[in-house]
Amino acid sequence: MEYLNVTEAEIRIMEGRTVPLARIADRWHVIDTKPSLLNLGVAVAIPIDEAGKDDWASEPRLQVIIPPDPANGRPSPLELRDATDDPMIVALARRFVQLVVTGEARPGPLRPSDSAASHYAAPAREP
Repeated sequence: MEYLNVTEAEIRIMEGRTVPLARIADRWHVIDTKPSLLNLGVAVAIPIDEAGKDDWASEPRLQVIIPPDPANGRPSPLELRDATDDPMIVALARRFVQLVVTGEARPGPLRPSDSAASHYAAPAREP
């Protein structure tokens, strides 16, 4: 698996909503936290422009293929655009959901939980 280059993550207030963002490859992305996708190990990541608006025109886009799961009614692979299975992005999305549930989601830095950070740490690379 090739890991995304996530340099920072934070929570912002945008258009009256508290939202998680991650800087992926030098572009900010709003991280969507749909529970059904998080259960599959996937998070939506939509790029935004400098004004904080969805940037649907920029390329390249993130995409992920969810493998078939006939036992759960998905006989074919499912390709999602503006989504990723990158472990750090998924961990950030799950952490944001946890902060919302506990009433602790506030603007500022966003980090995965300590257990998720160690679990999702990229393996050491060979020199």
